[in-house]
Parts: sequence; C-alpha cells; structure tokens
Amino acid sequence: RGFGMPPDFNPGSPDQIAGLLFDRLGLDPVSETKLGDPSTEDEALRELMIGTIESPVRDFIIKLRLYRKWVKFRGTWLRRATVREGKGSEGIWVWGDGRVRSSWKAHTTPTGRSSSSDPGLQNVVRKLRVIYGAAPGHALVFADMDALELRYVAARSRDELFCAALRDSARDLHAETTALLYEDKFLREPKGSPNWESMRDYSKRFTYGTIYVATVQTVHETICSAEDDDGNLVYAAMPYRVTKRNFKKFWKAHPAIKADAKRIVDTWREKGHLRELVGGRRCDFLDGEDVSKLVNWGTQSGGRALVLRSIAPVLERYPIGFAGPGTGPIHDGHDSLGIEVPLGQEQEAAAFLKEAMTQRVDWTDIEFTASAKIGVNWGGLVKPEKWKGTA
Repeated sequence: RGFGMPPDFNPGSPDQIAGLLFDRLGLDPVSETKLGDPSTEDEALRELMIGTIESPVRDFIIKLRLYRKWVKFRGTWLRRATVREGKGSEGIWVWGDGRVRSSWKAHTTPTGRSSSSDPGLQNVVRKLRVIYGAAPGHALVFADMDALELRYVAARSRDELFCAALRDSARDLHAETTALLYEDKFLREPKGSPNWESMRDYSKRFTYGTIYVATVQTVHETICSAEDDDGNLVYAAMPYRVTKRNFKKFWKAHPAIKADAKRIVDTWREKGHLRELVGGRRCDFLDGEDVSKLVNWGTQSGGRALVLRSIAPVLERYPIGFAGPGTGPIHDGHDSLGIEVPLGQEQEAAAFLKEAMTQRVDWTDIEFTASAKIGVNWGGLVKPEKWKGTA
C-alpha cells in the first residue's frame, strides 16, 4: 500500500500485481503468459529482482514471493497435515493413530529413486520437517549418504583431485574447489568467516551444477536464482563473465569428469542403452539423445543402487514393528534412510545405520560413507555425540 494501492489490494491476484508492477511502477515485463499478458510468475519475479530496480520495489517483490511461498506451504503441507475424520477426508495425511502414511509408487522413477505422494516425503520443506515426530518414548534415527552423487562422479571418472580429497577425511573438497575458483581472495579469508562461508557456498553450488554437465548459462542462472531463507537472491549480482571464467578453471582442473561424460554419451550412441555400475539397471532413453539426462541418469541410478543395498540389512535388524507399532523403517529418501526406535536404543541404531549405509564397490577404492543423526522430530536431528538422550 506504500505504492498508492487501494485498501482492498489483493497480493494473491496476478492482475493486480501486474497492474502495480508494470502500469503503476513502470517496470518492463520479462516474459508473457500464454494470452500475451505480462507474467507475474515466480520465474519472472526473480528476473525482475536480478535487474536494476530500486530498493523499495525489490523489497516488495521479495515479500510478495515469500507471501506466495507460505500460502503454498499452508495449502500443500499444513492444511493437509491434520487427522483424518472419516468420510470426506481424502487428501488428509494424518491417520487416526497420528501416523503419516504416504502412497509409495511401486515402479519408482527411471533412476530407481523412491517416490511417494500424499505427502511426497522426498520433497518435504526443511523448515516443516519439525512437524514429523517420533511417538512418545521413541526416537528417530536418520542416516544420509555423504555427498553421494559427487563421490559417484569422482569415482566413476577417476578424477584425480576429487578422489584424492575424498580419500582423506581431513580435507574439505568444497574448500579446495573454492580456492581453485577464488584463488588468493579465498585463501586470505579466515576460515569460517561470513565471506569464507559465502565463497564456499557459491563454489559448492557451482560444482554440483557443473558436474551434471549443465551449460555455462544454466549454471549461471541456477546460481543467480539461489536465495536465502528471507527470499533474498544471494548471488543475483554475480556477473556472467565470472561464471564463464570459473567454468574454464573447473574443466581445466577436472578433465577426467568431462571425458567421463563424453564416454557415457558415446556408449549410448553405440549401444542404444546405458547400465549403471552398481546394480546393473538399464535405461534405453527412448525419447532420444539428451546429454544432460544421459550423464545424470547413471549418477543418480548408481547412487540409488548403493542405498538399496543398505535396505536389506536394516530390515533384518530393525523389521517393521520390531518393538511395537511404528517402530522400524519409516522413511526412504533419495540418499537417506530413517528408522524409529524406543528411547535407549537410538545410539546403537545410529551406529548400525551408519555402518549399513557405508558401501564399497569393486571398481573404485573410494568409500561411499554415511552419517547418522538422532532426534525426536525430523527437523531437530543432531549428531549422536550431541544427542542428550531425552525428548
């Protein structure tokens, strides 16, 4: 209303938002709807924020995006996280016993990753994980594979720099990549300082975008769209030339990863299909050649195969209902597993889960490690050594 809008201004109305941004404030539209009207979709708003607009307008767009995000969260997650009460409760996730039972898809995804709906437990917003808790007298134990897909790419390609860093637990792979990209500017920063953390975060995002064989433009757009919890675009001012320069630095230092991507594409062109290296899953890519999909499929499906190898021993040691209703395996994420155990068994369970998920394969000496955490709710998990042992 600071822009002279009427008292009944509705931030949920695309027409009113378009009228404010493009008519009253005179901003240039960055895209159009199918009907030819200026778009106010989230992607268009992000592009407006990246442009040179005045601070009050930028602040308004940030708040508008946060408003839309939380409206979506309320409708998608919170309103449906209530208890079922008989007829007409379709779409409500919580059953009468207080448990959430997602609908799991039998045929998973092309990469073998687990997938579920109502709710999609693989995509729960981190801030909302706190609403998923253990029953009274129980604890949750989760274990995640450590940098699973990055390890897989490094091992499969036999990249010298990454493999050397992964063999030594004392080394920080992402900090070393940051030093490669930022050089002395990073090395002069005190470890752990805000600038040090910011540069490391940028390099981590850059690395993951690049190893998936994205183009310079795609990596740049992905980084520029990264935002903090308050809706600010953290790297909106990052020049394209910097991303392009870093692209050249990265590939000069990691030629094995680029060669590995080429080998994968060549294999598909020759055989008409690909197989991942752990479980032998095959994909024919009937839609034709898409370099990004060809390269990423093997990484994601191979990583998933490593997680699948962990499930059998976990089920054997902690079968469903082993210590009463609700105990045993409760969650299967892309690269994580979760179980619920009675209080008093959580430390032993964390050690077991970590060991079960730590994997080795015969084609590399790189170990695929895992880390476990404990808590009474999914959003409050802590390392075993920091767990106090009570709710």
